[in-house]
Amino acid sequence: MNPDSNTSTPNPTPRKRSGGPKTPEGKARSALNALKHGRYCRLHTLLASESTQEFESLYASLLDRFQPRHPHEALLVRQLASLEWRKQRYDALETRLLDRQLLAQQALTRAHGLPPDPDLDLQRGLDDLLANSRVLQFLSTRLARLTHERDALLRALER
Repeated sequence: MNPDSNTSTPNPTPRKRSGGPKTPEGKARSALNALKHGRYCRLHTLLASESTQEFESLYASLLDRFQPRHPHEALLVRQLASLEWRKQRYDALETRLLDRQLLAQQALTRAHGLPPDPDLDLQRGLDDLLANSRVLQFLSTRLARLTHERDALLRALER
């Protein structure tokens, strides 16, 4: 027997795939399968310490506001909720970072026996942060990107 020859017989009637739903209703229903089965449930990228209930509440309020009519619109609303959630996270991180810098600077001010000046302490803390870390630049860039993506999604949803 020749090892190069194909010994299997070809299937005379190859099995035809279904090709999926044909009606608009069937297509709309199947378009939601990935959401229903959880494939896109991680779009919002919740951290372990973050509340699923709070995210779902945000998503529900956006669904209520935009009233999506098609699965594609529902997915855009889910993406909007994800972007808004991450934007809020970065806003909170920036606030905590600046707060920590302010407290550290206030401690230095007290240690030197100087009178408290919250505005000056914040400015000195910010100057120190900008001089010694790229975290603030990272947060600023990330917030700008998330805001841009959110605004583009809002324009798409409003059309």
